[in-house]
Amino acid sequence: MLLRLLALLTVSIGVVRSAAAQVPYVEPAERAFLFAFTAQKEPKAPRQTHTWGLLVRCQGRQAAAIDVISWLPQTGVIVPTRMTVEPGRNFGHQETLDWCRATGIGRVTVWGPLEVDGRVVERFVRQRAFLESGAPGYQCVDFVGEALVRQNGFNCVSALDSIAGPTPTDIVQSYGDASGAMLTDLLVRRSWARPLGQEDDWVFAAAEIRAVEEGLALVRRAPPIMETRNFSGVALPLALPLAGPGFDMPRSGFVPLH
Repeated sequence: MLLRLLALLTVSIGVVRSAAAQVPYVEPAERAFLFAFTAQKEPKAPRQTHTWGLLVRCQGRQAAAIDVISWLPQTGVIVPTRMTVEPGRNFGHQETLDWCRATGIGRVTVWGPLEVDGRVVERFVRQRAFLESGAPGYQCVDFVGEALVRQNGFNCVSALDSIAGPTPTDIVQSYGDASGAMLTDLLVRRSWARPLGQEDDWVFAAAEIRAVEEGLALVRRAPPIMETRNFSGVALPLALPLAGPGFDMPRSGFVPLH
């Protein structure tokens, strides 16, 4: 387990250094928003479970750029017992929803949106470029076998690790809904992100996220830190419809994009 944690730290450092070109991650007057998505079939099984992220950078209420990290086997078939790394591919958002339908997953949970600062934007964009470079592959259980020994493969959760940074909980890795809770909660607790209020639900349209997807039940959730209370001490429900109310959080410690 200690090797796994050390490996995650090594991978995260490597990912930050992996982009050869220096690009402007944040433009003046730009805001960025992160959605985490989790899909799992009941009963929960790794081969019918997935986690992905969508980052939208906006100027005003218009999207300037949309980036997605949705790391799956190139074949689209997850084999949890495989101990070797296979070719991976970064799927688009709609491609991933199509994969959920084809895999028989009926429910997708949307975590967020969260407004994120420049550190998260840079990490997300660099990691997407690294995944699409062809350097890493895919392995469902990536803390054993070839992925552990050679550090050359990720599963979908590990592919998002560098966004918030590895934590001790990665030793026994969560997946499905638990991974969405872990990622968004960690970003909020570290003050790298803040949940949005209902007045900012325009971000869904800017990110081209539809409230209704044929054949899928969509549920909106907030990070766990926000689900039991808000900052006025008012209890909040555990699950909300996609168009339900959002949440407010102070900006203390939050580094804006401009």
